[in-house]
Amino acid sequence: MKNLSVILFLLPFVFLACQDDQLTVTTKSELALQNFLKANELFEKVNYQDAIPYLETAIKEDSSFALAYLLLAQTRPSVTERYALIEKAKKLSEHTSKGERLIILGYEAGAFGYSKKQEQYFQELVEAYPKDEQALLHLANFYFGQREFDKALVYYKRIVQINPNFSVPY
Repeated sequence: MKNLSVILFLLPFVFLACQDDQLTVTTKSELALQNFLKANELFEKVNYQDAIPYLETAIKEDSSFALAYLLLAQTRPSVTERYALIEKAKKLSEHTSKGERLIILGYEAGAFGYSKKQEQYFQELVEAYPKDEQALLHLANFYFGQREFDKALVYYKRIVQINPNFSVPY
């Protein structure tokens, strides 16, 4: 379970792109999206608790915002609360993009200790979005959490090649 905590808290969620090879965020509300992005920005700076009000506002604005539930799950100290929020995100992922669904399924697999399944979901994510730094980051963080540092480094380097200004891999 320690590895899961590392993986979950290393996870930022910025998915804004219009091209087919880039991850996107599915939400019905511009305000929900803006709050989600602010929460993600705080996550990138390891300010998880400060992100909570933004995530709660995002969910209030769009109760079907799957990724907001997944990110909120990472702020919960209770395993029961985390699992409930992950389950909610999974149910809502039926109406999201392929990439969002793979992310949610990957984190659900990790939460229940199915690391091979989690790896498969994140590999599929990278295959679907090979030029997206966020897709690569999920797989890199997975390998880092599994202490497969050489594999993680390969993906972190790819991320930096795609976006040298993205601070998370550093």
